[in-house]
Amino acid sequence: MAENREAQLEKFDAEKQKHIDAIEKLDTQIQTIRAELRGSKLSDVQKQAAEYSFSPEEIFGKSASGKQKRATAKTNKRTTSIVKYKDDNGNTWGGGKGPVPQWIKDIRAAKDDIEKFRVAP
Repeated sequence: MAENREAQLEKFDAEKQKHIDAIEKLDTQIQTIRAELRGSKLSDVQKQAAEYSFSPEEIFGKSASGKQKRATAKTNKRTTSIVKYKDDNGNTWGGGKGPVPQWIKDIRAAKDDIEKFRVAP
């Protein structure tokens, strides 16, 4: 009886493998057809989106705009610094972090009063 069940199990495994192979073959055919149609479908979608003035958020939902916002938040944009000191040549310095400009070093080396160059708030 056990031999009969083992033979039955082997038969079922072989039948299962045939179905798996057939499914993989169908998946390959589906991917091929989709690849062939992809260009024309993309063109159709782009035309319709332009025709009806759809935004990416309307098409993909708010998650599309959320990703865009995170991406732009990572960009390294410098903020405008506050100018505390300015000389006659138009050089400016905010007096904060970073290296001290050469023109400030020159003023200090000349023992001149840096407060003469302070910009009124």
